[in-house]
Amino acid sequence: MAPDLASKRVLLLGAETGVGRAIAEALVAGGARLALVATGADAETAFAVQRLGRRLNAPAQAIDGGNEMAVRVMVRQVSKQLGGIDAAVFCADRSAAFQAPLALAVRYAARELARTHGTFVAVDVEPWEQPEGELRLGVTYVSVPLQKMPLEQAVARALHAVAGAADNR
Repeated sequence: MAPDLASKRVLLLGAETGVGRAIAEALVAGGARLALVATGADAETAFAVQRLGRRLNAPAQAIDGGNEMAVRVMVRQVSKQLGGIDAAVFCADRSAAFQAPLALAVRYAARELARTHGTFVAVDVEPWEQPEGELRLGVTYVSVPLQKMPLEQAVARALHAVAGAADNR
């Protein structure tokens, strides 16, 4: 049974990845309000996430995910655009290119999620461990390790984590 996502406001980072696209499509199909962000700012990535955004009728942008100011501004803009964030989903791999974006996403998305008692979902190749210095009260952290499950199961786990996110408007 598909979870009820109709009232959820979701920030999806890593929309340029295969798992990111699969989760984005499933979130929209479930009725979630979604903002797509690619964590790479090269032209090919930016165009790909823009096309996905048009197809899903969701705002989309590409940023330099390693640039602290860019991540901070993007999270605030998305939160204002969606009227808050119930869940942030970060889709990545373990490459060095995703380490800084993941750390910054945790820091700034968690600030917004603490206001709604939301959920931060890290969909990664390996189980993800929350950095202790970035943990915030009121935020639920969920790790969905792709290494241990097929893509369809990972998408389903991410959707259930989003569905379980508090909706405190």
